[in-house]
Amino acid sequence: ECMLIFVTENYARKVNGGNDQDYCKREFESGFGVFGRKKMITAVVEESMLDSRSWKGIMRFNLGSVMPFDLSKVFKASSFELSKILMKSSIDCLTGSSQRSQTKKE
Repeated sequence: ECMLIFVTENYARKVNGGNDQDYCKREFESGFGVFGRKKMITAVVEESMLDSRSWKGIMRFNLGSVMPFDLSKVFKASSFELSKILMKSSIDCLTGSSQRSQTKKE
């Protein structure tokens, strides 16, 4: 299992904000507690958020050293299907799903 985060300026603002009742903030904090840094996949969908070292607050503290997937051009081109395929393969890679399915076939 893992957590996929689509990073936007608005999402970062909410996660780093002071409203403890904000769903994005609660989701992020809960996800970090459950999955930790190694199982949180960041997919940047806005070019302004590509450099994770420039992130602020709790997002930078928890994920600033993680290399995010750059989906900004994919989303700009309105190719959402391609992004889903890319993210699925990334998740499979992290969780070992593709290895398990190959083992079952053998």
